Order: sequence, then structure tokens, then C-alpha cells
Amino acid sequence: MRSQLVTPDRPPAVVCYGDYHALGLMKACCVRGIRVPEELSITGFNDLEAARMAPVQLTTASHDARQFGREAARLIFDIMEGKPATSVLLPPKLVIRPSIGPPPPTEI
Repeated sequence: MRSQLVTPDRPPAVVCYGDYHALGLMKACCVRGIRVPEELSITGFNDLEAARMAPVQLTTASHDARQFGREAARLIFDIMEGKPATSVLLPPKLVIRPSIGPPPPTEI
């Protein structure tokens, strides 16, 4: 991503794999003089405490770790009891903070 920051066709927004990656990207932007969110919107995933403490608070997706644990344990016990494996969808909650801005104007 660092190489993408210096190209003229840099994306207007980046969704990072996790908050640590997003915070690293924010630092790289700061070093290069790229303003977040004015020039680049950044989001992460995990809602780490550091996301709330960053100079520009990070927009992120949050998930309920306890619910993850409960569902994982339930699935393990089901498998141990010989029940067929299933899947569970646990949707994240979007936590909007100042690291995202409006989309850039489109050219017509």
C-alpha cells in the first residue's frame, strides 16, 4: 500500500484487514503528508482501543468477542456429539469515526 500512496491514481479509500494495519497506513500517510480523511479515508476491523486513541480516530468494524466464543464452543460441542458441521454468520457493527470522509467528486 505504501507504493500506492505516491501514485497519482491513489484510491480515495482503503479498507484494511485489521486496525493495526489501518493505523500503520495512517502513520505512513502522516509521513508522506497525506491528510486523513481529507485525501484518504481509512477503515479497519476489530475496534481496538488504539483505534479510539489515534490522532484521527479510526472507523472500524466491531464484533462481539464473547458471542464469537460462545458460538465456537457450541459448534465444537455439536461436532463432538456427532452433529453435522454448520456455519454461523455473526455480522459486525460499523463504528463510524473521523477517519472517513465524503467520497471525492466524480468526473462527468
